[in-house]
Amino acid sequence: MVRAADQGLSGALGAGNSQSAAIARARMGALERRLGEVEKEIAQQNPEYASLTSAAQLSIKDVQALLKPDEVLVQFLETPEIGPTQPEFFAWLVSRNEFWWEKLAISPQAVETVVAALR
Repeated sequence: MVRAADQGLSGALGAGNSQSAAIARARMGALERRLGEVEKEIAQQNPEYASLTSAAQLSIKDVQALLKPDEVLVQFLETPEIGPTQPEFFAWLVSRNEFWWEKLAISPQAVETVVAALR
């Protein structure tokens, strides 16, 4: 449901339809509120399960402290084609001393090949 609402919002924004975007935003807000209620209920009824399903977020400094000097954490993000906006591919990198975004000039398929080779 959330994915469909998100796609509806993206489509409305891409098409420049402000009325549909407002409706989609309202739907997303209602779904997010309901999700929060359900998560809170689960945490109250079964705290052990809730701890396994909702990992605590780490700050960038926390992540950097876990990395060895020669390690880099890489997270890839592929943005979809939305209306006139072409798909793009990014990497979020965190090293022990720095963090930054890079726009990649490579296809997602090429990245999959490289990652498979590294594994």
